[in-house]
Amino acid sequence: MTEATVEIEGEFQRESRGWMRSWKVWLIVLTILILLFVVGGPVLWLKWQWQIARSLESEHISFQGVRVLSRDLALRVHEWEEEYNYKLPIPKGPRAVECKSCTITSEMFEQLSKLSITWFKGTNIHFEPHDLTRFVEQSPELGLLYLIESDPVPHELIQEHVKDFSPHMIMSEATAFPGIKLVQWNDGLLVRSRSTTFSGLKLGDRLTRMNGESLRTPHQIREHLATLEAGDQLRFTVINSQKLEREEIYIHRPWVAVQPLF
Repeated sequence: MTEATVEIEGEFQRESRGWMRSWKVWLIVLTILILLFVVGGPVLWLKWQWQIARSLESEHISFQGVRVLSRDLALRVHEWEEEYNYKLPIPKGPRAVECKSCTITSEMFEQLSKLSITWFKGTNIHFEPHDLTRFVEQSPELGLLYLIESDPVPHELIQEHVKDFSPHMIMSEATAFPGIKLVQWNDGLLVRSRSTTFSGLKLGDRLTRMNGESLRTPHQIREHLATLEAGDQLRFTVINSQKLEREEIYIHRPWVAVQPLF
């Protein structure tokens, strides 16, 4: 082997070792970047979500931290924790919101839809029907939408989600007759409480018609009651829990003391 050949082979080996060292360095750098993305990405995402929540918070709107897990995964994790009596350190995001005595604008619903809301409760809130519909459509993780004494939920939304195996549970409850709460249902209004103002109603009854008119919201009844004088009557078609239909007559007696019935 000549001296020139030895020098060429030595140079080749040095270049090979240099390339190998360079390749290992880039692999280490790439690994670090991936780890930063995997660990830091969710942290930054949660921070961004909490910033949105803070911008919406007020005396009327509050958020609660909920573990950042899909509904199915959250159930499996809960079962595992119950079995092994150990709580996993899973970070929480602003996924539960409660709104009271306010108007939720389309912009506010748009911001809420970015938070992967799982639980929404509204008491005496106002909104545009199409804004609420869009919010539900854009919130695949929403498990419960619960409205009390608020604007009515669009009937199309009730028909789609108030049924077995629906991805969302929607409940809109409001007082119609004094002391009687009704819930919007896909085929009428479900009786949730009773009182002496209309003692003919039973828990679990569904009011489907009023004077022949289809009932979709408790607000329809309230509007009619506001026009009645003492002694006026309203005729209701009622279906009980055994799906038997009957007729009940409501007589407007404003002097009767409102007392709950059980």
